Amino acid sequence: MNINITNLIISVLCCVFLCVTCVFSMIYYTYHYYNMRHLQPFRRRQPLLFVGVSIAAVLSCLSMQAYLLLHGLNWQKTHPELLHNIFFEWEGPVTLYLLAELFLIRVGMIVFEVKYTMYSFREKWKSYVSVSEEQGDSSFYIRWFPKLRSPAWIALYVFLPTFAAVVFIHTFDYMHNTYIRTCNLIFVCPYVYIYICTYVKKCALFREETKKKKNRGGSLLLQNDVATAFDGVPVGCYICAGLALAWTIPKYKDYFEMHGELVSTLKLALFSVLLYFLLYVVFAKRIGAFVRALLYALSYCCILWLIVMRSTWWIMRQYYSCIESHLSKTNTKILGLFVHPDPTSRLSVVVAVDLSNVLKDPKGFELFMEHLFSELASENLLCYLELTQFRQMVKLKCERNETEINDPLNGIFVLSAQLPQSSIVNNSRWSDEQKAITLIEKYIIVGAQNEVNLSYDVKMSYVKLFQNKNNQTNPFHLMSPSDYIFLFDPVLKEVFRLMRDSYSRFLTTNAYCKYVEHTKPRTP
Repeated sequence: MNINITNLIISVLCCVFLCVTCVFSMIYYTYHYYNMRHLQPFRRRQPLLFVGVSIAAVLSCLSMQAYLLLHGLNWQKTHPELLHNIFFEWEGPVTLYLLAELFLIRVGMIVFEVKYTMYSFREKWKSYVSVSEEQGDSSFYIRWFPKLRSPAWIALYVFLPTFAAVVFIHTFDYMHNTYIRTCNLIFVCPYVYIYICTYVKKCALFREETKKKKNRGGSLLLQNDVATAFDGVPVGCYICAGLALAWTIPKYKDYFEMHGELVSTLKLALFSVLLYFLLYVVFAKRIGAFVRALLYALSYCCILWLIVMRSTWWIMRQYYSCIESHLSKTNTKILGLFVHPDPTSRLSVVVAVDLSNVLKDPKGFELFMEHLFSELASENLLCYLELTQFRQMVKLKCERNETEINDPLNGIFVLSAQLPQSSIVNNSRWSDEQKAITLIEKYIIVGAQNEVNLSYDVKMSYVKLFQNKNNQTNPFHLMSPSDYIFLFDPVLKEVFRLMRDSYSRFLTTNAYCKYVEHTKPRTP
């Protein structure tokens, strides 16, 4: 065999270096990452699926090392067809599609769980103020969550069919329409992409052979095995789909930086595809086969290493304060980790936004509602929501009737129209008196469904009003339409004061920091 000793030594040294550094560190940090799967920063990151991604990355890295080593043994000249079949038709595409498929499924499940948590909580607190039989977009997440959270269901109905179909189409030389028609419509995109890639590759090879027969030489994009570069298109489409999914995570709800992790790793993967096109298309004529294999193997393995380290070492380092107690209890030491400054320390420099401005913003309102649920004080904001909507409804009705109104609290008790609308306030069959009585019964009287903590004098004034509603001297009959505007102002003032105590604690949370950072609400 005509072997270049220099190339062989370089390939062997590179393979040893990649095994000792990249492969070992990927396995090491993935192992410790999975052992902390029960901790809060890791639970929503689909640690089990990430183990699958890491294993596929290790296999793909080893495959590239074997590819480089065989180039060092000069197989590109002695066994070109065998080398091509192994790394461009069988082993290479299989490991690459396995990595892309698992990565996309992990991104999809992370996004789905974030959306489910957001929509399910929204539906939960909406049910306290409004009753609607309409099915919104959130019903999709709630209906499919039990299935999509199951690894067995994902593996059986999503991963295996798509992966088998993609590999089958890729390794099938002549794709007849009979096979295309039998494909499930769910997986039509991968089939179309791979069909186009295979068609382009065959056309390229045919044109290359024709030019060689006519002794006219080949074009830059169609020489040698350059046509195999088009096989990177499906992987690029996988990555673009993952980026599109990752960008749907709301940044103000991303408490554990999952959006940043997914986007950065997918950008690295996209860079590897672009590098593949550069080496095998743009500079294919100017770079030798061994140099091309060396550059791509090193860069590809380094990119895989960065992807795995970004999702393991970087996350463990970022949330070291959360895992420190776990490490001390289990007497575990992880190489390369050190105490990272607590991310909550930056909350001190965040500008405090007034509570009234936060409540006027639907995103801020929902985040504060979530905080109040955690403090078991959600009745305060629920009461504030419905009483404010009642105030706005009566005021709007008076303005339409051109009734003169002198409102000293104009612009204070105002909420966004995008918030859930109260089924009591918006009941067109009830009078303002019936709505007011129902709200008093729901929030103010002793033993109410969502009783709020009011001062004795305020509570008793509304209790007397409620008790005298059936008397001949019904106090509601003595009220003018404009009086209903100010009926609940004492309650709103006290509830707002109660919420300020909870709001002072809300200002120290990561949720508030994310909200201010990504939504930039109005400051006082």
